[in-house]
Amino acid sequence: MKMVHFYQRIELDNGKEKFVLKTTHRQPFTAQIEVTMNFSNDDTPSTTEFTIHGLLKEHSDLFKKGNQIDYYAGFFNADFSEHLIRHVVHGTITTIQPRKNDSGDWQLSFTMQDGEKYDKLKPIKVKTSKKIRQVASQKSLESKISAYNSKTNKAFNYWRDTHPHASDKEVKQKRAQATKKKKQARTQLSSSWNKQRKYLVNHKKYQVKTAYKALSFKPGTKGSTIIKKIAKLAGIKIQTVKLVYDRKYLKGYTAKKKPLACIKEIAADCNTTVYWKHGFLQVQDFVKQKKLDYVATSTTGLLDPPEYQEDSDVGKSWQLNLLFNPDISSGSVFQVKHESLSGWMIALSGSSTISTGSTSITSVVVQPFDEYKKKQQKSISKKKKSDKAAKAKKDKADREKAKEKRSKRSKGGKK
Repeated sequence: MKMVHFYQRIELDNGKEKFVLKTTHRQPFTAQIEVTMNFSNDDTPSTTEFTIHGLLKEHSDLFKKGNQIDYYAGFFNADFSEHLIRHVVHGTITTIQPRKNDSGDWQLSFTMQDGEKYDKLKPIKVKTSKKIRQVASQKSLESKISAYNSKTNKAFNYWRDTHPHASDKEVKQKRAQATKKKKQARTQLSSSWNKQRKYLVNHKKYQVKTAYKALSFKPGTKGSTIIKKIAKLAGIKIQTVKLVYDRKYLKGYTAKKKPLACIKEIAADCNTTVYWKHGFLQVQDFVKQKKLDYVATSTTGLLDPPEYQEDSDVGKSWQLNLLFNPDISSGSVFQVKHESLSGWMIALSGSSTISTGSTSITSVVVQPFDEYKKKQQKSISKKKKSDKAAKAKKDKADREKAKEKRSKRSKGGKK
């Protein structure tokens, strides 16, 4: 079934009302919409530029900076009984130009950024409460006894120093008296200390002290758990979280940075790309994505021969110029059949251009899927090897610490 009629739809949400503008090049939907959109596997949101022709002023006034936009595009067949229409991009208007008249054609131009703006979110702080005694804690019994003994010993030593001619018998009697006093004092101090302790337990008072500290995770927490928790608390919408290597953080993790920066940091540790697809944030493995049921050939939309990218820093890659395909975006996997390039490819970056009176085109940079997987697997193996060595080092340190603790106990150390 041939798809011959191009379709576009813009849905505007300004928080108070929704406005829908669509075009099928059939009355009454004949608005002209020009679009240039970009996509990549970078963690920086891409931009999309719109120019709408023939828009009434009352409708132009609805478009304001900060409004949410959803853009749909695709094709209908000859009698409009079947279609291929997709949600192409979601984003926020970042800049908007005043409505202008170009030879009787009223135009409105604006630029939007993929998704919502999360870069200004502050680091997450978690509220903690702690009970603190309002009165001083009771001194330990041993400290009181030690203080009395020290005082008694000092008195005995003073007596001996001031009586240098005292006989051995007199010294012995004085020492025995001091020892007896210390024993009596221990008994009395123990009794009074226990009474005071019982009173303080029954009458202790606390005040609750509130503090805010950075969100933290215990040792052994997985990367996916950390990302989902941070996103939930920060209000960041992530469409998909599928990590290449769901790494465990042996020493735990403290989210001291801004939420999105933390998510990017964890994803990088887990060898996973953070990117925007159709305007929605993704943290997932390209390799495990569902392959598109699309084969790019000269009869299905491949407009020019694949062009090899000599200056590419991602390895072997080619640029394809295709008839606009709403399914192709960052990470899309599809087949190419051409004499110079054939097999499964993965989309790394690209752009789509929709212009009045011209063919709508999707230009995309692709890499052979198998080569991408090999490169990724090599990186994963290196990360796993590093983590295995780190775990072995930590386990050894824990065993030595436990051994030292047992040794201290056997020698009469702390219990």
